Amino acid sequence: MISVAMLGGGADAASYYLDRAAECKGDLARYYAGEREQPGRWCGRGAGALGLGGPVEGDGRAVFAALLDGRLPDGTVVAKPVWRADPRGRLPGGPLVAELRTVARGRGVEPAELFAADRLAAAARGLVERVEASPHRAHPTDARLIADLAAGVNPHALYPKTNERPGFAAAFARAGEKVDVRRCGLDVVVSAPKSVSVLYGLGRASPRRC
Repeated sequence: MISVAMLGGGADAASYYLDRAAECKGDLARYYAGEREQPGRWCGRGAGALGLGGPVEGDGRAVFAALLDGRLPDGTVVAKPVWRADPRGRLPGGPLVAELRTVARGRGVEPAELFAADRLAAAARGLVERVEASPHRAHPTDARLIADLAAGVNPHALYPKTNERPGFAAAFARAGEKVDVRRCGLDVVVSAPKSVSVLYGLGRASPRRC
C-alpha cells in the first residue's frame, strides 16, 4: 500500500517531522533523520541535476530541513520562498456583509454610504460585491479590513471562536502575516497491509518468501 502526502515549504515543514520527539517519542523524527535505518540515498534525475548522488552525508536532520527550505546541503539556494497572506488572518466576509446590509437597510442607504471616508466607502463597496459574487458568500477577508468596516458592529460578536473558526481576535493577531506556500515535495510511504504483516509474522517459511 502506498500513501502520498504533500510537503509544505520552509522551516514549518521540517519541524512537523523533526521537532515532535516529545510528542511521538522521537520515532518519526529518528526515521526521517536516518537513525535506526539505513542511511538515506539521493536518487532520481532531479537529484542528479542538482549534483547530488550516493548516500546522504552529514547531519540527516539538517540536510532534511535545508532541503525543505529550498537549500542544498552546501547551502546553495535552489528554491526561494513564495510568500502569500496567512489564511489564519482571514475570515469569511459573509457575516460582516450581512450585518452591513441590515444596518444600511435600516437607514435607507447602501452599505458603502455608511462610511464618510472615500477609502472605506470604496472598500465596503468592493467587499460587498466580492462576497455576494462568491459561492456561499465565504470570500476570505483580511481581519484588518473587517475591523475597519465594522461600523458600529462588534466584530467579536460577528466572529466568535468555534471549533471551525479561531474567532476574530486570533485572526486579527495574524492579519498581515505571510506564509511560505511552496510545495517542495511528496511524502511517499510504502507499507504492507496488516494482513500481510500478520502472515509474515505468524506464517511458515514458504509464505514468508512470497
